[in-house]
Amino acid sequence: MSFVAAQSHCRFATVFRHEIDARRPGSARLPTRRRGLTAARALTTVPAGMTVAGFEEMISRSDAPAVLVDFCTAWCGPCAVLDRNIKAIEHAHRGRVAFVKVDTEKSPEVADHFSIHKLPTLILFKDSQQIDRLEGLISGQDLDMRLRRLLR
Repeated sequence: MSFVAAQSHCRFATVFRHEIDARRPGSARLPTRRRGLTAARALTTVPAGMTVAGFEEMISRSDAPAVLVDFCTAWCGPCAVLDRNIKAIEHAHRGRVAFVKVDTEKSPEVADHFSIHKLPTLILFKDSQQIDRLEGLISGQDLDMRLRRLLR
């Protein structure tokens, strides 16, 4: 039995086998799935290099009464977990909360303005005023309860 066949019960065996096949001359390379975020985003992502004035204008022009801003980076593991938690609760708050994501490496001016020192950091704005701040990872259920409590 080959190594790949022995690993067939492993969830990574298929990807591993495709990587081996891709190295062989003449073998067709199969597309690999990327982990993490998909192209269909649940969050609005702030464009790279956005100014503080542009960010504040975006918050004030929001159709929703509240805006939850997720400050994160691409390499941050807890940020990816929090992103999934936010996507899980987004449907429950649709129309009441706008969800925005800021990559602190691509928009450092905005991160500095709000004194972002820990990742991930969530800031909740209501009527363009900061009403809550949370630093670190939070479960989807806890975040859902916190939003419901603050937006009564």
